[in-house]
Amino acid sequence: MHGDYHIEVERHYYSVPHQLVRETVDVCLTATTLEALHKGHRVAAHPRSYELHKSSTLREHMPANHREWAELDPTKVIAWAESVGPMTAGYVRKLIDLRPTGLRSALGIKRVARDHDRARVEAACEHALRCDGRSYLPVARILKLSAELAPATARKPIAH
Repeated sequence: MHGDYHIEVERHYYSVPHQLVRETVDVCLTATTLEALHKGHRVAAHPRSYELHKSSTLREHMPANHREWAELDPTKVIAWAESVGPMTAGYVRKLIDLRPTGLRSALGIKRVARDHDRARVEAACEHALRCDGRSYLPVARILKLSAELAPATARKPIAH
């Protein structure tokens, strides 16, 4: 099982009930369907997806706190990001599209940005995009280390 309540099958993530985190599930896969079985009982069924690095998530599989996040309107966070600049907007959209918990990371960017001016946040998001960052942490590290202030040729990748 993946690090949350998703299993990875052929580079796509499918949700299973969150109570099964750290449990082993068996997978039955057809051209059109994925079924997850735990101890012989079907615990999830999804239409098969061929989108790489995307998620298929059923609301009922989420813990209550994730359902609350999933019900938040990401358009407000995207509107904030657009007010900072195109790199911040691009990074926030990437986080939201990446996985079901991406909105939490996007809100992390907004929280970290409170302590920095918009130009620094924009530069940090540009750096994180180039480094293929996948959470708010690269932006937070870049800002903490003032790495966005270094010339682009001197920048080194920041770990995800």
